[in-house]
Amino acid sequence: MVKVWTLLGHENRNSEPLYEHESKQIRCLNALAMTCCPYNQRTVLIVCSKHWQIYDAGDFSLLCSITAPCGERWMSGDFLAADRVILWSDEGHGYLYKLPANSVADNKNFHSAGVEYDQPYLYCTLMQPGDKPLSCPPAMRLVTVQKQSKILKYLLRGDSEGIVLWTVPEITTQQLTQICQNDCSIPLSLPPAVKTSITAAWEEMKPSPVGILDQLDSGDVHGIKLTASIYLPQQSRLVVGREDGSIIIVPATQTVMLHLLHGNHQQYDDWPPHQVLLGHSGRVNCLLYPHGAAPRYDRTHLVSGSVDFAVCLWDLYAGTLIHRFCVHAGEITQLMVPPDNCSPRIQKCVCSVASDHSVTLLSLAERKCVVLASRHLFPVVTIKWRPLDDFMIVGCSDGAVYVWQMETGHLDRVLHGIIAEEVLYACDENTMAASGGSATGGELGLANPAVHFFRGLRHRNLSAIRHATQRGLHQLQQLHGGQGVDHGNQIKAKGTPLMIQGFRSNPKDPESHILFFDIEALIVQLLSDEYGAMSPGSLEAQGLISASEYQKVAALTQSASPDAHKKIADFFGRVKDKAGDVERILKEKDRHGILAKMKEGAENVHTKIQAKVESVGLKPSTLDGKGDNWNNNDAMKNNLKRNGAFNEPNATMEVAQLILSLLHAWGIDPDLDRVCEGKLGLLRPMVPVSFGVLSKGGINEYDVVYEIYMFIIQSYV
Repeated sequence: MVKVWTLLGHENRNSEPLYEHESKQIRCLNALAMTCCPYNQRTVLIVCSKHWQIYDAGDFSLLCSITAPCGERWMSGDFLAADRVILWSDEGHGYLYKLPANSVADNKNFHSAGVEYDQPYLYCTLMQPGDKPLSCPPAMRLVTVQKQSKILKYLLRGDSEGIVLWTVPEITTQQLTQICQNDCSIPLSLPPAVKTSITAAWEEMKPSPVGILDQLDSGDVHGIKLTASIYLPQQSRLVVGREDGSIIIVPATQTVMLHLLHGNHQQYDDWPPHQVLLGHSGRVNCLLYPHGAAPRYDRTHLVSGSVDFAVCLWDLYAGTLIHRFCVHAGEITQLMVPPDNCSPRIQKCVCSVASDHSVTLLSLAERKCVVLASRHLFPVVTIKWRPLDDFMIVGCSDGAVYVWQMETGHLDRVLHGIIAEEVLYACDENTMAASGGSATGGELGLANPAVHFFRGLRHRNLSAIRHATQRGLHQLQQLHGGQGVDHGNQIKAKGTPLMIQGFRSNPKDPESHILFFDIEALIVQLLSDEYGAMSPGSLEAQGLISASEYQKVAALTQSASPDAHKKIADFFGRVKDKAGDVERILKEKDRHGILAKMKEGAENVHTKIQAKVESVGLKPSTLDGKGDNWNNNDAMKNNLKRNGAFNEPNATMEVAQLILSLLHAWGIDPDLDRVCEGKLGLLRPMVPVSFGVLSKGGINEYDVVYEIYMFIIQSYV
């Protein structure tokens, strides 16, 4: 169907709706592009995936049509002249055609019946010699440039392999007639005039760019490709997945300093320390730190998805594999977390997407799959949520939308066409309303549990019935308590001074990393660390607090009764005495020395394991300890704590040192360089560094770097 509207030029958003002036049914299925000839306004080019067609703009009658080459699909096209068009396909090729006489408005045979010998003639192709198959359809466009008094046309292609530019040849009518008379079976093929890519640019760099884990490469052996990464701001750690299935955890700032800055750290062989997680048998595709996405998750959990069809749950601090989910029948492509206002059971799950078009909800608490949505016929492209209705909305590449019940795992309905688009749009509206509105509407966090209870009865799902009952009781407790389910998640996470983002220009290339510094968050964190180390007297001297207000707050934390401290001390004393009595009783009853033998046996096994590890040439694995060249003082080792705090010397000051070392104009003022190295502790860069500036709220953050200089200078003075 083709429709024509008549515009007068004074239309605006407040005017009445405009209806089509003319409409006609044409033989065109799934049109992708439509272009009117700018040279005569009499012909229209309509491009479909299987063929392109020329229509008369007056009555929309078909003038000519050409099918796509074998194995290719048309994407779009444009007019080069009144009698010539250019088309390009999803393989990144360009095709130049001469239109027949009945398709040219200036020809006397225009709109006449086409003859067999007068068909669109392919006289030139734009291809790249040795072109590899593309991972996805490219973005292509015809660009017209006026250079002095000459008009040049270029065909521009951008894809995962890089950028390719062809110069569209200027062929006169006489040359084109001669080419048609020669009747060559193979048209003229032109190579690209310009070809470039990030990979080629990096290969030409001298010195070559460094990688975030180059310290793990041995000698001249090419390192293992990095395929996924995630930065943990609270722990100042970078988690990197590799092509061999291993996962490496390194200190972020120290690792960046090792590759970019000169310093004493270059003298050590095993710095910075790292941790290795082994559990996947193939490439790691995605990583997820659930606690970073939503504070309701355990801060020790790390989730990874691999090409081996498995989703692994790790203990981040112990470095151990907790559970391995083997539910999918394809490689894992994406990991995400459900919204906060889902049911309590779903809130403990993570969502995984695989290449077999399946979606699952995996419970980290129950260590099992709660929902397996595996009836999708095409790849999954989007996932939306309707938590108040207990729905997970899955959109596929064919436009179909699947609505799944999260509690029962039942497929509620399948939608197509406009209804499917409206459902996805309604999910977006619901998300915006939930984030922008008040918390009263979703205070209970979920719909009536009776709905889910009857769904469980209908599908005979005992698990859903049990969870719906528990949810009903939980809602009653929340209602009488006066707090919503999301009461603990109302505090917004503050900005982080450093963020490391991985990117790839091509899915086949190893992952690279970009450093993002938030100057405002860095200043706030530096001031917070400084004020946190001050005493109340120092804060009052600086004019930051009032002593009277401080005493009021301090009085609230003191015990109301004078004897409270004595009572608490007596209580803990009795607990300690009771524990001593229990231990003495156990020893008296253990006449055969079973406990002592078990303890001695455990110590013997530990000694044998450690001796075996040292005999094969391996070092005892320390998660954050330093190498052999470091001091063995236990107080100096950075051990991971169960409370989630990494005992960093001063991560905030390291970030400030890193950014100032990279931004300082070294070599301009030698005296200032000596001050920066001796007083401020800045380090000279080892390799050239490129950087850009991002605005935040209209404020250029680069202008705020001066404040960090002043703060660090004051700290050292």
